[in-house]
Amino acid sequence: MVRQFLNDIECGEGTLPTRDTPITAFTSTTYSITSTSSQVVAANSARRYLRIQNIGNSPVYISCTTGTVALNRGIRLGSSATDPFEIDNTKRYTGKVVGIAASSPTRVTVIQG
Repeated sequence: MVRQFLNDIECGEGTLPTRDTPITAFTSTTYSITSTSSQVVAANSARRYLRIQNIGNSPVYISCTTGTVALNRGIRLGSSATDPFEIDNTKRYTGKVVGIAASSPTRVTVIQG
């Protein structure tokens, strides 16, 4: 498993809150991503953990931006759950995440808490 963390270049528009209490609840949702850039995860000021995993058969590109993402730009998530994108206690991003699929539709699973 490859763990991809946010960096200031890819995801510099959110906030990094400080919290020391454990996460007590997680949500898990599956979304269809198309070949048009769209929101994958809404901004959430209470978010302390986020994992996006491509469970489809086509690569997905995601970006932490208020705008859009284009193919071959942003963070690439390989097909079939090979390379998840994860944010944990070391760097917390609370802004929105957008995505686009190389071939649509492709499904991703989003877990956050």
